[in-house]
Amino acid sequence: MTVMELNDDGSFTGSFQDSDMGVRGEGYPKGTVYKSDFSGKFSQPEQLGQFVYSAQLEYLNLDGTPGDEYIEDGTRYIYSEAYGFDDAGTFLFYLPGCPLKEVDEAFLSWVRINSSAVPPGVYGIYNVGGMMGFCGADREDAWIKEFVYNFSDCRSTLILSYSSVSELIFLPESGAAVISLSFDWKDDGRETFSAEDFRGTGEYNIDLDIGEDFRSVTVTVESLSGQSLEAWGGTPDGRLCAEYKMEN
Repeated sequence: MTVMELNDDGSFTGSFQDSDMGVRGEGYPKGTVYKSDFSGKFSQPEQLGQFVYSAQLEYLNLDGTPGDEYIEDGTRYIYSEAYGFDDAGTFLFYLPGCPLKEVDEAFLSWVRINSSAVPPGVYGIYNVGGMMGFCGADREDAWIKEFVYNFSDCRSTLILSYSSVSELIFLPESGAAVISLSFDWKDDGRETFSAEDFRGTGEYNIDLDIGEDFRSVTVTVESLSGQSLEAWGGTPDGRLCAEYKMEN
């Protein structure tokens, strides 16, 4: 995934990371990770409509040269381009409330919006040249809480977001996530959700039992394809029930 933080003056910083734990070799038995740390700046936005603005990418700087690599703690790291900025030039910014009929169809292929308009607190950024999209939230408006569960050296993170997609992520002892589930959670009393792992391990059922003080969540997850969750204290056929606690 690519994560970016955009500032009021149009400057931004971000990082991209992807892993292939199956690509191993001498000196890197834990696999290969592709990474990119970057910074840049957008021009002053120009309003195109009530909910749509346009800006140009003024510059993009990468930390490291794409293709260069190094090995650290048994993992090979390879510098890559900033994923999402391919053929970057013009960017469109979609504000909360923007009707989806005004949004480029290619942008919608990158995000999950299950409504007729961009939800409150959510912003879309669309790279016109590369036909790639980002979806983010205003830190002051978005309701986002993060819960963590640790088992041995492995970790799982639950991110509940009222205004955008929620996530359940499973991370190994080292390297990037091996399972990443996205689902639409709303504080409406519903507890059971369906999700599909974009990394290709299939579909999952997720059940959430949220504590009254919202400091912990009991998560029950089931892999419909039988993906093993043993590394996180679950079963070989993909079942896990664990208590996730809020990050301090």
